[in-house]
Amino acid sequence: MRRLRIGCAVAALLAASSANLQASQNLAPGSKVSVVQQSDGKFTLMRDGEPYEVKGAGIGTGDLRLLKASGGNSVRTWGIEKLDRIVEGKPLLDHAHELGLTVSVGFWVQHVRHGFDYGDAAFIERQRNRLREAVLKYKDHPALLTWSLGNEMEAFAEAQGDDRIWKELNHLAGMIKEMDPHHPVITVIASATPWKVEAILEHYPNLDIVGVNAYGGAASVGRILREAGWNGPYML
Repeated sequence: MRRLRIGCAVAALLAASSANLQASQNLAPGSKVSVVQQSDGKFTLMRDGEPYEVKGAGIGTGDLRLLKASGGNSVRTWGIEKLDRIVEGKPLLDHAHELGLTVSVGFWVQHVRHGFDYGDAAFIERQRNRLREAVLKYKDHPALLTWSLGNEMEAFAEAQGDDRIWKELNHLAGMIKEMDPHHPVITVIASATPWKVEAILEHYPNLDIVGVNAYGGAASVGRILREAGWNGPYML
């Protein structure tokens, strides 16, 4: 499996307003992150021209200083609202940057099981507008590592065979790339199930990295992805 050399979990986080935020708080310029395939076929995450191995955790209400002291370098969030959290007197993104941590900024893509209809044009447009506002606001924050677009929105039976979800993810990822070409898009699925990989391959070409939530079965993720046809980078 051509695995991305970036460790376990990756962080998600959206920063506060690009140019205005940097000017007011003297933040460094935004980072440039990319996925590079090496001559041996493996993938490396590059941040500002240097290989970057993610040693990460998902953040709920945890202590970023404890993560740093434990050897971590990155966090993942699930929704944009997490960025409004004030930590030690600063917005979460600023606090992470101060500690030398990066953030995989999560944008919560709505779930069918929660009552959202991917055939509802008005809902689709509202979700797109929220994403557009978030990307423009946070794309230049130096703590931003990747955009984490959705989490397990396919996890329940009713999503199987519903191509609209994958097609909309592809549209949303395309929006991100137009506004911010400097940070990869990752979407996290629940386990490396073959039908999900097949749907991604068919309907989601804008995806840069497959994220997989896996626990006891983590050791088999690479094999399952490869057998299902995914030869790109992935994160656990």
